Amino acid sequence: MPNDPKDGTVVIPDPETTTELAEHSGPLAAAPHPALAALWELTPGLYLPDGSAIYGPHSLAERNETYEVAEYSPGWALIGDDGGGRGYLMRAVGTAPGSGAPDGDPPRGEVYLLDLGALCPDIAAEGELVTTDLVAWLTG
Repeated sequence: MPNDPKDGTVVIPDPETTTELAEHSGPLAAAPHPALAALWELTPGLYLPDGSAIYGPHSLAERNETYEVAEYSPGWALIGDDGGGRGYLMRAVGTAPGSGAPDGDPPRGEVYLLDLGALCPDIAAEGELVTTDLVAWLTG
């Protein structure tokens, strides 16, 4: 369970993204994956010391539109970036085998890193696997 000190998964709400969300006046994006929804329950996005950002509901749609993710990488969602031109991407639930199949299989939660200028349909083949557990990676 996220934010459970017993299992070591504690995320302190990010003050910068909390302020951004409070100042945001447009619509908020729905989380494309349950792992991102779980993170958003703890903090509306996150800026990491290494310059990486994990987007909140106030910026996710705009970033995906800007990088034309739906066109170049259908079935994927850009959930953040490394601050150096590469993006963190996850499969959007219900869009690919194993991503939340009707038979009840849980969605796969892999996060891949790929140059934002090299978006393609097969992020899993072209990208670098970062983690299979978003919240654990960010709290690790």
